[in-house]
Amino acid sequence: MKKLELLIKKAKIDQKKLQYNYDQKKIINCYKSIALSLINNKTNLKYSTIAVKETGFGSIQDKIIKNYRKTFGLLTDLENTITFGINKKKDINSQYEFIKPVGVLVCFVPSTNPIATLLNYVINSIATRNSVIISPSPKSFELTKKIIKKIRLILNKHNLPKNIVQTLDIKPNFKIRDFLLNNCDKSIITGNKSNILAGKRSNKISLGVGVGNVVSIVCKDININSTIDKIIKSVTFDNGTSCSSENFIFFSKLKYYQIVKNIEKKGGYFLDDLEKEKLLNSHWNKNELNIGSIGKSAEDILNLAGIKKRTKSIVKFLLIKSKYKDKNKKIIGEKLSPIVSYYFTDDLDKIIDFTNYIYNFAGEGHSIGIHTHNKTNILKVLSKINTSRLIINQSHCFATGGSFENTLPFSLSMSCGSWQNNYSNNNLNWKDYCNITTISNKITNYENEFQNIFKGIKIYD
Repeated sequence: MKKLELLIKKAKIDQKKLQYNYDQKKIINCYKSIALSLINNKTNLKYSTIAVKETGFGSIQDKIIKNYRKTFGLLTDLENTITFGINKKKDINSQYEFIKPVGVLVCFVPSTNPIATLLNYVINSIATRNSVIISPSPKSFELTKKIIKKIRLILNKHNLPKNIVQTLDIKPNFKIRDFLLNNCDKSIITGNKSNILAGKRSNKISLGVGVGNVVSIVCKDININSTIDKIIKSVTFDNGTSCSSENFIFFSKLKYYQIVKNIEKKGGYFLDDLEKEKLLNSHWNKNELNIGSIGKSAEDILNLAGIKKRTKSIVKFLLIKSKYKDKNKKIIGEKLSPIVSYYFTDDLDKIIDFTNYIYNFAGEGHSIGIHTHNKTNILKVLSKINTSRLIINQSHCFATGGSFENTLPFSLSMSCGSWQNNYSNNNLNWKDYCNITTISNKITNYENEFQNIFKGIKIYD
Protein backbone atom coordinates (compact mmCIF):
# COMPACT_ATOMS: atom_id res chain seq x y z
CA MET A 1 0.00 0.00 0.00
CA LYS A 2 3.03 2.29 -0.19
CA LYS A 3 1.91 3.65 -3.57
CA LEU A 4 -1.47 4.57 -2.10
CA GLU A 5 0.18 6.19 0.92
CA LEU A 6 2.28 8.30 -1.46
CA LEU A 7 -0.81 9.15 -3.54
CA ILE A 8 -2.62 10.45 -0.46
CA LYS A 9 0.47 12.27 0.83
CA LYS A 10 0.89 14.16 -2.47
CA ALA A 11 -2.84 14.97 -2.44
CA LYS A 12 -2.58 16.45 1.07
CA ILE A 13 0.44 18.61 0.23
CA ASP A 14 -1.12 20.03 -2.92
CA GLN A 15 -4.51 20.53 -1.25
CA LYS A 16 -2.93 22.86 1.28
CA LYS A 17 -1.28 24.79 -1.55
CA LEU A 18 -4.64 25.13 -3.31
CA GLN A 19 -6.36 26.22 -0.11
CA TYR A 20 -3.95 29.00 0.86
CA ASN A 21 -2.00 30.15 -2.19
CA TYR A 22 -4.54 30.89 -4.94
CA ASP A 23 -7.29 33.44 -5.43
CA GLN A 24 -10.77 32.26 -6.34
CA LYS A 25 -10.73 33.82 -9.80
CA LYS A 26 -7.77 31.66 -10.82
CA ILE A 27 -9.49 28.55 -9.49
CA ILE A 28 -12.74 29.38 -11.30
CA ASN A 29 -10.90 29.93 -14.59
CA CYS A 30 -9.19 26.56 -14.17
CA TYR A 31 -12.27 24.42 -13.52
CA LYS A 32 -14.15 26.19 -16.31
CA SER A 33 -11.25 25.41 -18.64
CA ILE A 34 -11.37 21.74 -17.59
CA ALA A 35 -15.10 21.60 -18.25
CA LEU A 36 -14.97 23.28 -21.66
CA SER A 37 -11.94 21.26 -22.75
CA LEU A 38 -13.77 18.00 -22.10
CA ILE A 39 -17.26 18.83 -23.34
CA ASN A 40 -16.27 20.47 -26.61
CA ASN A 41 -17.69 18.56 -29.55
CA LYS A 42 -14.50 16.76 -30.61
CA THR A 43 -13.33 15.60 -27.17
CA ASN A 44 -16.82 14.73 -25.98
CA LEU A 45 -17.37 12.53 -29.02
CA LYS A 46 -13.99 10.86 -28.56
CA TYR A 47 -14.47 10.02 -24.90
CA SER A 48 -18.14 9.06 -25.26
CA THR A 49 -17.19 6.60 -28.01
CA ILE A 50 -14.51 5.08 -25.77
CA ALA A 51 -16.96 4.92 -22.84
CA VAL A 52 -19.54 2.88 -24.75
CA LYS A 53 -16.89 0.65 -26.31
CA GLU A 54 -15.06 0.00 -23.01
CA THR A 55 -18.10 -0.51 -20.75
CA GLY A 56 -20.65 -1.82 -23.23
CA PHE A 57 -23.28 0.47 -21.68
CA GLY A 58 -25.43 3.18 -23.23
CA SER A 59 -25.51 5.25 -26.38
CA ILE A 60 -22.66 7.41 -27.73
CA GLN A 61 -24.97 10.26 -28.77
CA ASP A 62 -26.78 10.25 -25.42
CA LYS A 63 -23.48 10.18 -23.52
CA ILE A 64 -22.46 13.31 -25.44
CA ILE A 65 -25.70 15.04 -24.45
CA LYS A 66 -25.44 13.90 -20.83
CA ASN A 67 -21.82 15.03 -20.46
CA TYR A 68 -22.66 18.43 -21.90
CA ARG A 69 -25.90 19.01 -19.95
CA LYS A 70 -24.59 17.84 -16.59
CA THR A 71 -21.31 19.73 -16.84
CA PHE A 72 -22.73 22.95 -18.24
CA GLY A 73 -25.53 22.74 -15.68
CA LEU A 74 -23.01 22.37 -12.86
CA LEU A 75 -21.12 25.44 -14.08
CA THR A 76 -24.43 27.32 -14.03
CA ASP A 77 -25.05 26.20 -10.43
CA LEU A 78 -21.57 27.37 -9.40
CA GLU A 79 -21.84 30.75 -11.14
CA ASN A 80 -21.75 33.60 -8.59
CA THR A 81 -21.68 31.04 -5.75
CA ILE A 82 -19.28 31.42 -2.81
CA THR A 83 -17.60 28.02 -2.39
CA PHE A 84 -14.73 29.15 -0.15
CA GLY A 85 -14.25 31.83 2.49
CA ILE A 86 -16.73 34.14 4.19
CA ASN A 87 -20.37 33.95 3.21
CA LYS A 88 -22.85 36.27 4.93
CA LYS A 89 -26.14 34.50 5.64
CA LYS A 90 -29.09 36.39 4.22
CA ASP A 91 -31.38 38.20 6.67
CA ILE A 92 -29.31 37.23 9.71
CA ASN A 93 -27.18 40.25 10.60
CA SER A 94 -25.40 38.51 13.43
CA GLN A 95 -24.33 35.36 11.60
CA TYR A 96 -21.72 34.53 8.97
CA GLU A 97 -20.25 31.36 7.54
CA PHE A 98 -16.68 30.54 6.65
CA ILE A 99 -16.65 27.80 4.03
CA LYS A 100 -13.63 25.49 4.20
CA PRO A 101 -12.51 22.42 2.25
CA VAL A 102 -12.67 18.89 3.64
CA GLY A 103 -9.15 17.96 2.54
CA VAL A 104 -8.56 14.82 0.47
CA LEU A 105 -11.61 13.19 -1.11
CA VAL A 106 -11.84 9.79 -2.74
CA CYS A 107 -14.66 9.62 -5.29
CA PHE A 108 -15.92 6.42 -6.91
CA VAL A 109 -17.06 6.61 -10.53
CA PRO A 110 -19.77 4.25 -11.85
CA SER A 111 -19.31 2.46 -15.17
CA THR A 112 -22.67 3.79 -16.43
CA ASN A 113 -21.49 7.44 -16.27
CA PRO A 114 -17.68 7.41 -16.46
CA ILE A 115 -17.33 10.93 -17.89
CA ALA A 116 -20.15 13.08 -16.49
CA THR A 117 -19.77 11.79 -12.91
CA LEU A 118 -15.99 12.16 -12.98
CA LEU A 119 -16.25 15.75 -14.19
CA ASN A 120 -18.85 16.52 -11.54
CA TYR A 121 -16.48 15.23 -8.84
CA VAL A 122 -13.44 17.08 -10.15
CA ILE A 123 -15.13 20.45 -10.73
CA ASN A 124 -16.84 20.44 -7.33
CA SER A 125 -13.59 19.40 -5.63
CA ILE A 126 -11.51 22.15 -7.24
CA ALA A 127 -14.22 24.78 -6.68
CA THR A 128 -14.18 23.98 -2.95
CA ARG A 129 -10.34 23.70 -2.80
CA ASN A 130 -10.12 19.99 -2.09
CA SER A 131 -7.86 17.35 -3.54
CA VAL A 132 -9.63 14.42 -5.17
CA ILE A 133 -8.52 10.88 -5.88
CA ILE A 134 -10.71 9.30 -8.54
CA SER A 135 -11.36 5.59 -8.07
CA PRO A 136 -12.56 4.32 -11.46
CA SER A 137 -14.82 1.42 -12.24
CA PRO A 138 -12.74 -1.49 -13.55
CA LYS A 139 -14.92 -1.39 -16.67
CA SER A 140 -13.89 2.19 -17.47
CA PHE A 141 -10.35 2.11 -16.10
CA GLU A 142 -8.50 3.05 -19.31
CA LEU A 143 -10.89 5.90 -20.12
CA THR A 144 -10.52 7.31 -16.60
CA LYS A 145 -6.73 7.38 -16.95
CA LYS A 146 -7.03 9.29 -20.24
CA ILE A 147 -9.40 11.87 -18.77
CA ILE A 148 -7.33 12.44 -15.63
CA LYS A 149 -4.18 12.82 -17.71
CA LYS A 150 -5.87 15.56 -19.75
CA ILE A 151 -7.16 17.29 -16.61
CA ARG A 152 -3.70 17.31 -15.03
CA LEU A 153 -2.26 18.92 -18.17
CA ILE A 154 -4.88 21.68 -17.86
CA LEU A 155 -4.02 22.15 -14.18
CA ASN A 156 -0.38 22.56 -15.18
CA LYS A 157 -1.27 25.19 -17.82
CA HIS A 158 -3.13 27.17 -15.14
CA ASN A 159 -0.21 26.77 -12.72
CA LEU A 160 -2.32 24.92 -10.19
CA PRO A 161 -0.82 21.97 -8.26
CA LYS A 162 -1.38 18.87 -10.37
CA ASN A 163 -1.83 16.44 -7.46
CA ILE A 164 -5.16 17.96 -6.51
CA VAL A 165 -6.53 15.50 -9.12
CA GLN A 166 -5.19 11.95 -9.23
CA THR A 167 -6.31 8.43 -10.08
CA LEU A 168 -5.02 4.87 -9.67
CA ASP A 169 -2.40 3.33 -11.92
CA ILE A 170 -3.84 -0.17 -11.44
CA LYS A 171 -7.42 -1.41 -11.49
CA PRO A 172 -9.03 -1.08 -8.06
CA ASN A 173 -9.72 -4.09 -5.87
CA PHE A 174 -11.28 -4.51 -2.42
CA LYS A 175 -8.01 -3.88 -0.57
CA ILE A 176 -7.30 -0.67 -2.52
CA ARG A 177 -10.87 0.49 -2.06
CA ASP A 178 -10.84 -0.08 1.70
CA PHE A 179 -7.47 1.60 2.14
CA LEU A 180 -8.68 4.73 0.34
CA LEU A 181 -11.95 4.75 2.28
CA ASN A 182 -10.12 4.58 5.60
CA ASN A 183 -7.31 7.03 4.83
CA CYS A 184 -8.89 9.84 2.83
CA ASP A 185 -10.87 12.51 4.66
CA LYS A 186 -14.18 11.78 2.99
CA SER A 187 -15.56 9.50 0.29
CA ILE A 188 -18.33 10.05 -2.24
CA ILE A 189 -19.72 6.90 -3.81
CA THR A 190 -22.17 6.63 -6.70
CA GLY A 191 -23.36 3.36 -8.19
CA ASN A 192 -21.79 0.16 -6.89
CA LYS A 193 -23.70 -1.27 -3.89
CA SER A 194 -20.63 -3.08 -2.58
CA ASN A 195 -18.64 0.17 -2.50
CA ILE A 196 -21.48 2.00 -0.74
CA LEU A 197 -21.64 -0.66 1.98
CA ALA A 198 -17.86 -0.59 2.34
CA GLY A 199 -18.02 3.19 2.75
CA LYS A 200 -20.52 2.81 5.58
CA ARG A 201 -18.16 0.37 7.32
CA SER A 202 -15.13 2.65 7.01
CA ASN A 203 -13.84 4.86 9.83
CA LYS A 204 -14.23 8.07 7.80
CA ILE A 205 -17.22 10.04 6.54
CA SER A 206 -18.75 8.40 3.47
CA LEU A 207 -21.50 9.82 1.29
CA GLY A 208 -23.09 6.90 -0.51
CA VAL A 209 -26.36 7.37 -2.34
CA GLY A 210 -29.20 4.89 -2.66
CA VAL A 211 -30.46 2.88 -5.62
CA GLY A 212 -33.16 4.08 -7.95
CA ASN A 213 -36.20 2.13 -9.10
CA VAL A 214 -38.45 4.88 -10.34
CA VAL A 215 -42.22 4.56 -10.40
CA SER A 216 -44.21 6.98 -12.54
CA ILE A 217 -47.96 7.63 -12.42
CA VAL A 218 -49.98 8.75 -15.46
CA CYS A 219 -53.36 10.10 -14.37
CA LYS A 220 -56.51 10.38 -16.47
CA ASP A 221 -56.55 14.21 -16.52
CA ILE A 222 -53.26 14.57 -18.38
CA ASN A 223 -52.52 15.09 -22.10
CA ILE A 224 -51.54 11.59 -23.20
CA ASN A 225 -49.61 12.58 -26.32
CA SER A 226 -47.15 14.96 -24.61
CA THR A 227 -46.86 12.73 -21.53
CA ILE A 228 -45.88 9.66 -23.56
CA ASP A 229 -43.29 11.79 -25.36
CA LYS A 230 -41.72 12.71 -21.99
CA ILE A 231 -41.72 9.11 -20.81
CA ILE A 232 -40.16 7.75 -24.00
CA LYS A 233 -37.47 10.43 -23.91
CA SER A 234 -36.64 9.44 -20.35
CA VAL A 235 -36.82 5.65 -20.63
CA THR A 236 -34.73 5.43 -23.80
CA PHE A 237 -32.07 8.01 -22.91
CA ASP A 238 -28.62 6.38 -22.77
CA ASN A 239 -30.45 3.05 -23.10
CA GLY A 240 -32.06 3.40 -19.69
CA THR A 241 -28.83 3.31 -17.66
CA SER A 242 -29.77 6.28 -15.49
CA CYS A 243 -30.93 5.60 -11.92
CA SER A 244 -33.66 8.16 -12.67
CA SER A 245 -35.21 6.31 -15.61
CA GLU A 246 -38.72 4.93 -15.12
CA ASN A 247 -38.86 1.24 -14.21
CA PHE A 248 -42.57 0.89 -13.47
CA ILE A 249 -45.48 2.96 -14.85
CA PHE A 250 -49.09 3.15 -13.72
CA PHE A 251 -51.25 4.10 -16.70
CA SER A 252 -54.82 5.43 -16.58
CA LYS A 253 -57.24 2.58 -17.35
CA LEU A 254 -59.77 5.12 -18.63
CA LYS A 255 -57.30 6.09 -21.38
CA TYR A 256 -56.23 2.48 -22.11
CA TYR A 257 -56.71 2.42 -25.90
CA GLN A 258 -55.38 5.91 -26.41
CA ILE A 259 -52.25 5.11 -24.37
CA VAL A 260 -51.54 1.77 -26.06
CA LYS A 261 -52.03 3.23 -29.54
CA ASN A 262 -49.83 6.24 -28.73
CA ILE A 263 -47.03 4.11 -27.27
CA GLU A 264 -46.99 1.61 -30.14
CA LYS A 265 -46.97 4.45 -32.66
CA LYS A 266 -43.87 5.91 -30.98
CA GLY A 267 -41.77 2.76 -30.71
CA GLY A 268 -43.07 1.04 -27.59
CA TYR A 269 -43.42 -2.74 -27.75
CA PHE A 270 -45.87 -4.55 -25.44
CA LEU A 271 -44.55 -8.06 -24.82
CA ASP A 272 -46.98 -10.97 -24.94
CA ASP A 273 -46.78 -13.73 -22.31
CA LEU A 274 -44.32 -15.92 -24.23
CA GLU A 275 -42.06 -12.95 -25.09
CA LYS A 276 -42.24 -11.79 -21.49
CA GLU A 277 -40.89 -15.12 -20.21
CA LYS A 278 -38.08 -15.11 -22.79
CA LEU A 279 -37.07 -11.57 -21.77
CA LEU A 280 -37.19 -12.31 -18.05
CA ASN A 281 -34.94 -15.35 -18.58
CA SER A 282 -32.52 -13.41 -20.80
CA HIS A 283 -32.22 -10.03 -19.06
CA TRP A 284 -31.77 -11.58 -15.62
CA ASN A 285 -29.55 -14.40 -14.37
CA LYS A 286 -31.78 -15.75 -11.60
CA ASN A 287 -32.63 -12.47 -9.83
CA GLU A 288 -29.49 -10.58 -10.86
CA LEU A 289 -29.33 -8.41 -13.97
CA ASN A 290 -27.44 -9.98 -16.86
CA ILE A 291 -24.51 -7.64 -17.43
CA GLY A 292 -24.48 -8.59 -21.11
CA SER A 293 -27.82 -6.90 -21.77
CA ILE A 294 -27.60 -3.92 -19.39
CA GLY A 295 -27.58 -0.60 -21.24
CA LYS A 296 -28.32 -2.15 -24.63
CA SER A 297 -30.92 -0.86 -27.08
CA ALA A 298 -34.39 -2.39 -27.12
CA GLU A 299 -33.68 -4.02 -30.50
CA ASP A 300 -30.47 -5.61 -29.15
CA ILE A 301 -32.28 -6.84 -26.04
CA LEU A 302 -34.95 -8.52 -28.18
CA ASN A 303 -32.23 -10.23 -30.23
CA LEU A 304 -30.36 -11.36 -27.12
CA ALA A 305 -33.59 -12.85 -25.77
CA GLY A 306 -34.32 -14.63 -29.07
CA ILE A 307 -37.55 -12.68 -29.57
CA LYS A 308 -38.69 -12.10 -33.16
CA LYS A 309 -40.63 -8.85 -32.98
CA ARG A 310 -44.18 -8.65 -34.37
CA THR A 311 -43.62 -5.33 -36.13
CA LYS A 312 -41.47 -3.95 -38.89
CA SER A 313 -41.07 -0.63 -37.07
CA ILE A 314 -38.02 0.20 -34.95
CA VAL A 315 -38.60 -0.74 -31.30
CA LYS A 316 -37.37 1.90 -28.83
CA PHE A 317 -38.49 0.44 -25.52
CA LEU A 318 -40.13 -2.69 -24.11
CA LEU A 319 -43.13 -2.98 -21.79
CA ILE A 320 -43.76 -5.88 -19.41
CA LYS A 321 -47.25 -6.40 -17.98
CA SER A 322 -47.42 -6.69 -14.20
CA LYS A 323 -49.96 -8.21 -11.86
CA TYR A 324 -51.12 -6.30 -8.78
CA LYS A 325 -48.37 -6.58 -6.15
CA ASP A 326 -46.41 -8.84 -8.49
CA LYS A 327 -44.15 -11.21 -6.56
CA ASN A 328 -41.69 -11.46 -9.44
CA LYS A 329 -38.72 -9.32 -8.34
CA LYS A 330 -37.57 -8.97 -11.94
CA ILE A 331 -40.79 -7.17 -12.82
CA ILE A 332 -40.85 -4.76 -9.86
CA GLY A 333 -37.08 -4.11 -9.75
CA GLU A 334 -34.59 -1.87 -11.56
CA LYS A 335 -33.82 -2.80 -15.19
CA LEU A 336 -30.98 -0.42 -16.23
CA SER A 337 -32.24 -0.73 -19.78
CA PRO A 338 -35.11 0.61 -21.95
CA ILE A 339 -37.53 -1.80 -20.26
CA VAL A 340 -40.50 -0.77 -18.11
CA SER A 341 -43.18 -2.72 -16.28
CA TYR A 342 -46.73 -1.40 -16.35
CA TYR A 343 -50.17 -1.66 -14.74
CA PHE A 344 -53.46 -0.03 -15.77
CA THR A 345 -55.67 1.49 -13.06
CA ASP A 346 -57.28 4.78 -12.02
CA ASP A 347 -57.48 3.83 -8.34
CA LEU A 348 -54.91 6.13 -6.70
CA ASP A 349 -55.13 4.33 -3.35
CA LYS A 350 -54.28 1.10 -5.14
CA ILE A 351 -51.40 2.81 -6.97
CA ILE A 352 -49.98 4.15 -3.69
CA ASP A 353 -50.29 0.75 -2.03
CA PHE A 354 -48.58 -0.98 -4.96
CA THR A 355 -45.86 1.70 -5.17
CA ASN A 356 -45.00 1.27 -1.50
CA TYR A 357 -44.83 -2.49 -2.16
CA ILE A 358 -42.37 -1.85 -5.02
CA TYR A 359 -40.28 0.61 -3.01
CA ASN A 360 -40.18 -1.77 -0.08
CA PHE A 361 -38.30 -4.07 -2.45
CA ALA A 362 -36.06 -1.37 -4.00
CA GLY A 363 -35.91 2.37 -4.58
CA GLU A 364 -37.55 3.81 -1.47
CA GLY A 365 -36.55 7.43 -0.87
CA HIS A 366 -35.15 8.06 -4.35
CA SER A 367 -37.86 9.67 -6.49
CA ILE A 368 -41.28 9.24 -8.02
CA GLY A 369 -42.92 10.83 -11.04
CA ILE A 370 -46.53 11.89 -11.51
CA HIS A 371 -48.25 13.31 -14.58
CA THR A 372 -51.36 15.22 -13.48
CA HIS A 373 -52.82 18.68 -12.95
CA ASN A 374 -54.87 17.48 -9.99
CA LYS A 375 -53.43 18.94 -6.76
CA THR A 376 -55.32 16.40 -4.65
CA ASN A 377 -53.53 13.56 -6.46
CA ILE A 378 -50.16 15.25 -5.93
CA LEU A 379 -50.74 15.84 -2.21
CA LYS A 380 -51.95 12.28 -1.69
CA VAL A 381 -48.83 10.80 -3.31
CA LEU A 382 -46.63 13.29 -1.46
CA SER A 383 -48.06 12.37 1.93
CA LYS A 384 -48.21 8.58 1.54
CA ILE A 385 -45.03 7.61 -0.33
CA ASN A 386 -41.51 7.91 1.08
CA THR A 387 -39.58 9.81 -1.56
CA SER A 388 -36.91 12.51 -1.64
CA ARG A 389 -38.12 13.94 -4.96
CA LEU A 390 -41.59 14.23 -6.47
CA ILE A 391 -41.20 15.01 -10.16
CA ILE A 392 -44.36 16.56 -11.61
CA ASN A 393 -45.14 16.61 -15.35
CA GLN A 394 -41.49 16.29 -16.39
CA SER A 395 -39.27 13.84 -18.23
CA HIS A 396 -38.07 12.04 -15.12
CA CYS A 397 -34.57 11.01 -16.18
CA PHE A 398 -33.63 14.61 -16.97
CA ALA A 399 -35.51 16.33 -14.15
CA THR A 400 -34.32 14.34 -11.12
CA GLY A 401 -30.62 15.07 -11.44
CA GLY A 402 -31.10 18.77 -12.11
CA SER A 403 -32.56 20.45 -15.16
CA PHE A 404 -32.63 23.84 -16.80
CA GLU A 405 -36.41 23.58 -16.35
CA ASN A 406 -36.39 23.13 -12.55
CA THR A 407 -34.36 24.25 -9.53
CA LEU A 408 -32.78 20.95 -8.47
CA PRO A 409 -28.95 21.02 -8.36
CA PHE A 410 -27.23 19.37 -11.32
CA SER A 411 -25.90 16.07 -10.02
CA LEU A 412 -25.47 12.41 -10.88
CA SER A 413 -25.76 11.35 -7.24
CA MET A 414 -29.15 11.48 -5.54
CA SER A 415 -29.37 10.88 -1.79
CA CYS A 416 -32.39 8.96 -0.51
CA GLY A 417 -32.54 9.99 3.15
CA SER A 418 -32.93 7.61 6.07
CA TRP A 419 -35.05 5.34 3.87
CA GLN A 420 -31.81 4.05 2.33
CA ASN A 421 -29.50 4.98 5.21
CA ASN A 422 -28.28 8.09 3.41
CA TYR A 423 -27.20 11.20 5.29
CA SER A 424 -29.60 13.53 3.44
CA ASN A 425 -32.37 13.77 0.85
CA ASN A 426 -30.43 16.14 -1.43
CA ASN A 427 -28.87 15.93 -4.85
CA LEU A 428 -25.18 15.79 -3.95
CA ASN A 429 -23.62 19.15 -4.78
CA TRP A 430 -20.68 21.43 -3.90
CA LYS A 431 -21.92 21.90 -0.32
CA ASP A 432 -21.16 18.23 0.33
CA TYR A 433 -17.49 18.95 -0.38
CA CYS A 434 -17.21 21.53 2.40
CA ASN A 435 -16.90 22.10 6.11
CA ILE A 436 -18.55 25.24 7.46
CA THR A 437 -17.54 27.38 10.42
CA THR A 438 -20.48 29.44 11.69
CA ILE A 439 -19.57 32.87 13.07
CA SER A 440 -22.13 34.11 15.57
CA ASN A 441 -22.09 37.67 16.93
CA LYS A 442 -24.08 38.98 19.86
CA ILE A 443 -27.43 40.53 18.92
CA THR A 444 -27.32 44.11 20.24
CA ASN A 445 -31.04 44.36 21.01
CA TYR A 446 -31.46 40.80 22.28
CA GLU A 447 -33.30 41.91 25.48
CA ASN A 448 -36.06 43.60 23.47
CA GLU A 449 -36.28 40.60 21.16
CA PHE A 450 -36.61 38.25 24.15
CA GLN A 451 -39.36 40.37 25.69
CA ASN A 452 -41.28 40.50 22.40
CA ILE A 453 -41.27 36.73 22.11
CA PHE A 454 -42.91 36.22 25.52
CA LYS A 455 -45.13 39.32 25.47
CA GLY A 456 -48.66 38.56 26.67
CA ILE A 457 -47.83 35.07 27.97
CA LYS A 458 -48.89 34.49 31.58
CA ILE A 459 -46.27 32.80 33.77
CA TYR A 460 -47.50 30.52 36.56
CA ASP A 461 -45.48 29.81 39.69
